[in-house]
Amino acid sequence: DGALAAATFSNVDSTTRGAWKGAYGADGSAIAVDSTNYPSYALVTVGGTAFPWTASTSDARALQKYAGANRIASTWYASNAYTIDVNVTDGKGHAVAIYCLDWDNLGRSERIDVLDVGSGRVLDSRTVSGFNWRLYLVWNIAGHVTFQVTPLSGNAVVSGIFFG
Repeated sequence: DGALAAATFSNVDSTTRGAWKGAYGADGSAIAVDSTNYPSYALVTVGGTAFPWTASTSDARALQKYAGANRIASTWYASNAYTIDVNVTDGKGHAVAIYCLDWDNLGRSERIDVLDVGSGRVLDSRTVSGFNWRLYLVWNIAGHVTFQVTPLSGNAVVSGIFFG
């Protein structure tokens, strides 16, 4: 892929909750068990197993479904580390937000490392815990990176990925 990989952490958003429309995903999104609408500039592969906690809810922590006004509480999970591979192919930097939700409030904690696929170098690392009420982690990325989601307590969970 040749492009220099980069990842700069932007912010943590704990106020938007599942209301991502208009806040995240202007370029594309993927919501576990619901939808996959990646932007043309990104090749994405999500590891982990998709699981629906509840397919329909009005709880504000659950992500808005891509189509319609309903919400879904779902995740990609693994008992060991798994990866979300993102290859940005247009040579530009783009915002990527990852939504973490401990829906069943099991006290999960996890670390998300952003790795340069070419060198394996860690570009950024964030530890999250106490996210039963919702948490977006936002980076600006370029090139080919992997988000490695490693469980520290419980299993590793990510509910959505949003571009732009």
